[in-house]
Amino acid sequence: MSANIRLRAALCLALSLVNSAKARADEPQPPPHTNAPPAAAALAPARDEDPCAEHAKMVASWLAATRDVRAAERAIDAIEANPVLASREGCSGAAISAGRCSDLWYSREEELERAKGRLAAAEENVTSVEESARVAGVPMVCLVDPSE
Repeated sequence: MSANIRLRAALCLALSLVNSAKARADEPQPPPHTNAPPAAAALAPARDEDPCAEHAKMVASWLAATRDVRAAERAIDAIEANPVLASREGCSGAAISAGRCSDLWYSREEELERAKGRLAAAEENVTSVEESARVAGVPMVCLVDPSE
């Protein structure tokens, strides 16, 4: 049985050596006349390819702000689609005093006004973040929602 284990270990070692040799052969080799270290050469093209990478935090806050706007717009659409204009639920005095129930009041117009207020605040936040991004020098091409 130990011979079987040794054989498997030798086979695994041989396969890993073959795979590592193939991996080294597939790696791009730097030109021989370059004086810069390979790590610095690898980082330089990445910065040129993605100008938004250094502004990731600002882009993330802009994305969050625009998603808040869309959520507020969806909430307004849902309220407007609701056919209930107003409703009231009442509880008996004994249930209220026992803490098992509370009176509820729903007004579509009040909910619509609250949702419009949330939308206005979200739009102000987007404007504020866009202004901060402009001041920070974030390229406008970075302020694009990838889900759209």
